[in-house]
Amino acid sequence: MIVDVDDVADFDDFQHHAGDADEPCAHAFRAPFWSALHTAAAELGCDTLLTGCGADPIADANPLHLHRLARTGQLGQMTRQARAWAAGSERGLWDVVSAYVLRPALPLVAERLTGLARRRGTVLGGLGNFTRPRWLRAGFARTHGYREASVAESRFVFGRRPEQSLYDAANYIAAPDPLSWHRAPQDGFFLTHPFLDPEVIATMRALPAEATFRPGRPKAVLREAMADLLPPRIRGRTVKIPFNEVYARGLRTHGDTLIGLCRSAQHPLIAEMFDVETLCRAVREAQLGMGDSFSWDRMNSSLALVVWLERLNRRSRPPDAAMPVIAGS
Repeated sequence: MIVDVDDVADFDDFQHHAGDADEPCAHAFRAPFWSALHTAAAELGCDTLLTGCGADPIADANPLHLHRLARTGQLGQMTRQARAWAAGSERGLWDVVSAYVLRPALPLVAERLTGLARRRGTVLGGLGNFTRPRWLRAGFARTHGYREASVAESRFVFGRRPEQSLYDAANYIAAPDPLSWHRAPQDGFFLTHPFLDPEVIATMRALPAEATFRPGRPKAVLREAMADLLPPRIRGRTVKIPFNEVYARGLRTHGDTLIGLCRSAQHPLIAEMFDVETLCRAVREAQLGMGDSFSWDRMNSSLALVVWLERLNRRSRPPDAAMPVIAGS
């Protein structure tokens, strides 16, 4: 069943979903997508939603085995497989080696060097998972142990054996939008994520790379297992259609409002944490399509925190003082 979402735009009700929860919801910008999905499912009479969350790190060949080949001195085999991987995924060889060999080895250092090489005057250029975004004030980050937290997170994600630790971290890395968990029971659905099932993870971990690695044919094992169930349009797809257009459409519509919200924010913690003008520059760059999913995710998290703190600030303000009523006025 193909659901038409051509009219969906991110950030349509971002302030409501990011601000009303018990904690900031970094993925609140994607609420319109989940709303469209649930509406279509309800119209079809569904009572269960199965998501694809986890399919990339679990059901696909783990590209971090390239790191193992390099670590064990099998550089020729690593280069050949990396070149095949790059050709099959329509990426450059350097992008593959950087992502799956260099960054897992020294994630913080590699990410910082990549950021310096790609920044070139932009806020989002080269920003990855662990380094401090430029709008987060250095003094605040230092005071509250940002670097120590980044080191701990990078060790959790990659560990001593990245090709295995990514599987161990999959439930966190591939976790679905929390809004979907919140919406599902309200919409009468049971939401489940079969690719994050422990038995599926254990099965895929037991397979050698030779069985799962098929250049130009991602999720090879899954394709074979589902060959008689998937329609040709899905079974033959080798490259995903990204959400970039949905994201850019939402930012073009709501970017000015988000920037205005940041500039007018009154909660004292916002100015203490963020260089607001630099954060606004990040929004402008994202509107123009600059950056990537990693840098956008960092920006979305910061925007969600601004919205949440402002909503919290309004709830905690004392009511306006009562004004005397003057007869005849």
